[in-house]
Amino acid sequence: MKIDQLWNNYKFRVCEECEKDCGKYEYDNLCSNLNYLKSYGEGYYAKMRESFQELSSAGIKRPIIFSFGCGCCLDYVAAKEVFENAFSYINVDECEWAIKNTAAYRKLAVNMPQRNFKFVEGMSLLKVSPERIVVCFFNSLNDILGNQTDFESKLIATLKYKGNFAIVCNYTRGGNHTLAWDEECFLNNCCKELKKQFSIKRVDILSGEGIIILGERK
Repeated sequence: MKIDQLWNNYKFRVCEECEKDCGKYEYDNLCSNLNYLKSYGEGYYAKMRESFQELSSAGIKRPIIFSFGCGCCLDYVAAKEVFENAFSYINVDECEWAIKNTAAYRKLAVNMPQRNFKFVEGMSLLKVSPERIVVCFFNSLNDILGNQTDFESKLIATLKYKGNFAIVCNYTRGGNHTLAWDEECFLNNCCKELKKQFSIKRVDILSGEGIIILGERK
């Protein structure tokens, strides 16, 4: 999938003539969206796709994907490439990207997600969802931990009552391209609390830039 079709036909204004300051990312600013995607989109998408390929290789079939901090849902397109139509997708984010209102976005893949679920809605849906839960954090966990109160305890409390589950975390920011310290603490705490009910397996992916945690109920 070539996601550059999101911006290839967009005529960018000359920056010197534009009154918008795109140095600070703005979710509701289409130009800001597209500049960000031109810089990072293809690299992020490739890692999302590889993460789902690793998940499939680990035996996960027909996953119910909860994408927390989904952004403009590039991981939906990656999941479609790997699992075809054999998956469900719940897009969770507090912000809506302007690009989701464009024809280019709607044409990127069949049934591209529109309105995001808020975090409260996402956690409620997670509570009532059946087996094959896959919780994804694609370059989002650090921001989530900084903005969502008690997210860790809420997620652990919910997963405790599930069947088998998986957590996928990709994180590339930082000089050594490894998981940030607060993210490592989050994932370690999840494993510690959930190993009472589950056999936990950790799989490093993306040459250390990501991880998959598999939980199998004892």
